[in-house]
Amino acid sequence: MISEAEVQARVGRFYGAAVPILAHANGDAAAEMLIDAVARAVEENGARDHRTVMIHAQTVR
Repeated sequence: MISEAEVQARVGRFYGAAVPILAHANGDAAAEMLIDAVARAVEENGARDHRTVMIHAQTVR
């Protein structure tokens, strides 16, 4: 498990470098952190076809 700040940093770095993101996000809190991080990365770097994949998202609301 990693902190929200680390999720933001990693997603921002990978998104900015056009590296596809495949992330395990099991549960509501993890899913929300990933979605928020991707939204922030898009806002900071511009929209692109990033095809981020959330893996193990079967327990989200």
